[in-house]
Amino acid sequence: MSKPGDDNSWKYLALALTLIGFFPFLGSALKGVLKIAFLFVRKYGLKHIDEALDAAMTWIITYLRKPEVQRYVKKHNADEVFTWLAKSVRELHGRVNTGALMKSFDDAIQMLKGLLGKVTWLPHVGDKAKVTIDMLERVRAQARGPLDAVNDQLKGILLRLAAKLDEQALLVRHGIVN
Repeated sequence: MSKPGDDNSWKYLALALTLIGFFPFLGSALKGVLKIAFLFVRKYGLKHIDEALDAAMTWIITYLRKPEVQRYVKKHNADEVFTWLAKSVRELHGRVNTGALMKSFDDAIQMLKGLLGKVTWLPHVGDKAKVTIDMLERVRAQARGPLDAVNDQLKGILLRLAAKLDEQALLVRHGIVN
């Protein structure tokens, strides 16, 4: 599994990355950083994670400079934002497993059922809502094994991201990074 589209495992890695977004303990700043990082990992492929994360870092820094993100960071007393994010990514790394991803999937399906349940009475829309939920439940029923298979790759990406964030923390303090 090296490039997106090579096989189904990339689809399940993408699913795992999406499911992480439903983890309730993740803050919005970290979710934004993860979205950017995963976008570049998808673009570059798994054989080029370091290059992908290096390229993503410019966009992550731009994201972190946004006023609303700055307010969020300040609210959480994160003076060393890169160190704080690296620590958060490592905490996420410790919590990611197939069971947590499956629970996240279940929570997302329940939330969607609640939302779509409000429109089931509408002509055309109701049928599409039911089809969508059925499709998600079919994917969920088949997801455990494939999510198990991509778990190590996912955790590897998270560790590499944490290391890149640590490098940025050193650069901010004018540290030697190599």
